[in-house]
Amino acid sequence: MAKIAFVTGASGCVGRQLIDELVADGWDITALLLPGQFNPFDKSVSVRSIFGDVTNIPPRVVPIGAVIFHLAAKVHSVPKTDKERNEFFVVNNNGTANIARNAVAREANGFVFISTVAVYGSRVQNSHCDEKADTCPISVYGHSKLKAEISAREILAGRVPYVILRPCVVYGPGDTGNFISLVDWIVNKRLPCPLLDGGKSRKNIIHVRDLARVLVYFGENVIVNDGQIFNVANPDSLTMCDIVKTINEVTDVDITTINIPGWLLKPLAIFGDVLGLVLRREFLFSSRKLDVLISDAVVDTGKLHSELRGRIAFLQLKDGLNQLLKTGNNPIVSK
Repeated sequence: MAKIAFVTGASGCVGRQLIDELVADGWDITALLLPGQFNPFDKSVSVRSIFGDVTNIPPRVVPIGAVIFHLAAKVHSVPKTDKERNEFFVVNNNGTANIARNAVAREANGFVFISTVAVYGSRVQNSHCDEKADTCPISVYGHSKLKAEISAREILAGRVPYVILRPCVVYGPGDTGNFISLVDWIVNKRLPCPLLDGGKSRKNIIHVRDLARVLVYFGENVIVNDGQIFNVANPDSLTMCDIVKTINEVTDVDITTINIPGWLLKPLAIFGDVLGLVLRREFLFSSRKLDVLISDAVVDTGKLHSELRGRIAFLQLKDGLNQLLKTGNNPIVSK
């Protein structure tokens, strides 16, 4: 039986990698792109591209019996106004609810939804933060994605098999987030790299290729994992110091690191909190952001790796960075 996929957010960092994996695996693919957006699949014979907004696309655009990979989301920004804050909920929650309703209407064979570890909030500072941990998001993004999870469950339960994935920091070709900004800082700007509290805080990361392969796995096994939630990250975490050293090693750039005690920045963070209250938005630097920088951000991935049983060989950071540098279309190749 043909494997049919419907992918939202198809042109993003994860979406492009996912479609490459689906093509290699022989899926029949429909990719959803925003109106007016560049179409990276226009020459592909394996991908049918359509244009629309996840918040209002009609059911008819979804192939009957498809497995839906819902990746589209508003990310990588801090809202400055109530309008911008609302946009997160419109795209991330309302959009998810609309796609989920379409899944029911078109008798989808599965729904694989990318959420985020941000739904745990400060719980990620506990190394035992597994899928049973309480959700207590801090950021608007985290709140909007948690609400989207709830909406998806309410609509899909008992109607369409679904799996919710909560990835950590993702890096790789097409990444525009904090990780790639760090690499760009080291490779291109070549400025001293500040490490708060000696870079002792531990972080989870995952290469986009590995996340795409996890998505394909659950697309093929969504029925037996119906209703399950999985944290998604490499089996091992890294300290910020380890991450910076590895970037230096792979890119052959010798950058000076500067140790900055976290307590030294506390007055600046408090000032940012006060200014944020006056301006009614989160300031450029706040106590929350300082806490993120100096605290661990690690989730327990035992459930995921028990399910996968070694089917996916996760890239170590060194290998992932080497692959990124070889793509030729990444933002970190030194000029």
